Amino acid sequence: MNPLPPGWYPDPHFAGMLRWFDGQQWTDRRAQAAAPAGGRSSGTRAVVIVLSVVGGFLVLSILAAVAIPLFLNQRSKAGVADVAASSCQDVAADAVALSQKQATGNQIPLMGLTNSVVVDDHRATVRLPPGGTTAFVMSCRGDDVWKDGQSSVVTVKVYVTSEGKQQLSVSWEAPAPPTT
Repeated sequence: MNPLPPGWYPDPHFAGMLRWFDGQQWTDRRAQAAAPAGGRSSGTRAVVIVLSVVGGFLVLSILAAVAIPLFLNQRSKAGVADVAASSCQDVAADAVALSQKQATGNQIPLMGLTNSVVVDDHRATVRLPPGGTTAFVMSCRGDDVWKDGQSSVVTVKVYVTSEGKQQLSVSWEAPAPPTT
């Protein structure tokens, strides 16, 4: 009595091949074994899914690591663009206007600021500072005339706030006493 019915069975001598058994003996007929109908096993599918998710997360992390600093740098540059584009002539006009607007009582406002030159310049590298602080942009020095007719040397320092607004600090040197 033979336990195997006639049919195609895996060939024990050639991996990936089938061999015909006629019910009594093995024949010389062979055929290529077909791929399993189910494809990958569930364990293999789980590994592929996990690796795909991890790989996708890694790609997103790398993109974020590159894109976020670029975005913040561009936003910081845009936030200081107006202030950084100022010239000493612009700063002088702003300082005179501010002095005239804020002068009260017996305070003597600036009437003009000429021959302004850059003393210290950070316009090319300035970025928006953290909230509630300021960043130095540049300083300009020039000759001023006050409303009372006196003149002196004025230094105007320009800062940018964390909101991208210009802030000025004006200081002056006392006029030299007349020489006789």
